[in-house]
Amino acid sequence: MNFPAALISAGLGAAFLAAELTFYYQPAWINPDYALGLIFSMRHSKARTAVSRLLINPQSAEFSTLRSVEENAAKYVCGAVKAKD
Repeated sequence: MNFPAALISAGLGAAFLAAELTFYYQPAWINPDYALGLIFSMRHSKARTAVSRLLINPQSAEFSTLRSVEENAAKYVCGAVKAKD
């Protein structure tokens, strides 16, 4: 084993870890729970189901740009759908 290389890599790893722990900054608008909630939202799947029920050919539906919006204590799902017929 190359001990000088192992010592150098361990030192660099420790330096990067110390820098990360020292300078860790996460703005208030970045909230992992909020971001994961948008990705795995039940509201989005419910909106897709509701729109698909109104279509003649629901298998052709292509949803895009879905996003959740809260306005006056009401929650909405906005987006675009492209379908045949």
